[in-house]
Amino acid sequence: MTPMASLRASRAPQILTLLVTSLVVACGGKPPQMPDPGPVKVQVITVKPAESRQTSDRVGEVRSLTEVQLRPRISAVLLEQHFEDGVRVRKGDLLFTLDGREYRAQAGVAAARVASAEANLARARQDVARYAPLLADDAISQQVYDNAVTAEQQAAAEVAAQKASLVETRLGVEYAEVRAPIDGRVGAAKAYPGDFVLAGQTVLVTISDDDPAYVAFSISESTLLGVQRFFKGLVVPEDHP
Repeated sequence: MTPMASLRASRAPQILTLLVTSLVVACGGKPPQMPDPGPVKVQVITVKPAESRQTSDRVGEVRSLTEVQLRPRISAVLLEQHFEDGVRVRKGDLLFTLDGREYRAQAGVAAARVASAEANLARARQDVARYAPLLADDAISQQVYDNAVTAEQQAAAEVAAQKASLVETRLGVEYAEVRAPIDGRVGAAKAYPGDFVLAGQTVLVTISDDDPAYVAFSISESTLLGVQRFFKGLVVPEDHP
């Protein structure tokens, strides 16, 4: 071994000792001081009891408590419509006009028949009034007088029948004007001018009394039971969104 190699070999333990000593000193010293961050900022929320409204979307239909399907009472041609779809109408408002010429003609004929029947009745009563004193004087037979009384009764019955027929035909004239039976809102017309409408069959329009109204919608039985339990304070409906 050369002298330089021996010197290096002899100093190796001293160098190692110095390194270990330096490491021990470094590890045994105090850690460096960190700056104080100060107080930590936090958010505070106050919890208070409050009502919670829960909703659920459903498809429903608004319906009125009173709904009338308006049909004509005579068969005739529809001449005019006197309203706009969707407007509110009052009871008695004129909605449609039907062709009532046939009924007006029938009313004229019925009125003439009433006049003729009343004339026959007047003549029969005159006969009875004239025959009464003659019967008392035995100037006529009882049979003649009885026949006159029977003719008077028949004439009176004919007058009543013709008057009833006149009232019926006048109703036909009146029914040619279709009026609102209730207060409410009209829907879309289902018959139009020029259409031939049938008595009691053709629906002209629907009138709804929408004050008040209600909403109809369908839900499953399980949902209904869940809602009932919810309102009783037991559980929350399972299918609630």
